[in-house]
Amino acid sequence: MPRPVLRAPHFTYSSRVDPTCGIDKQTASNDFKKWYSTLPLGDVAIFSDGSEQYIDGVRYVGYGYVIYQNGKQIAIGYGSINSLSYVFDAEAIRAWNGLQYILRLPPQVRQ
Repeated sequence: MPRPVLRAPHFTYSSRVDPTCGIDKQTASNDFKKWYSTLPLGDVAIFSDGSEQYIDGVRYVGYGYVIYQNGKQIAIGYGSINSLSYVFDAEAIRAWNGLQYILRLPPQVRQ
């Protein structure tokens, strides 16, 4: 039986840096809400989230996204991508799909 091989992490060093600079969740949430409230009414916000789980030893990478405009939810979606991808891939792909969804809407709906 071959020995296990120690492989380098697949993430960059900066992924281990705390992007909040130590700000607690409540403060970060309040800051985000304050920033979000300053967006023009016609702006569209696409939020995505990825996940990874193992079920019976099989790896699954999933995603979810939601699209808001003027404080109203206008679309939602979820699903999975191939098991060779990473959570970041799922988030980026679905944010891109959300943008494509918005661009296919008639101009009067997007305003």
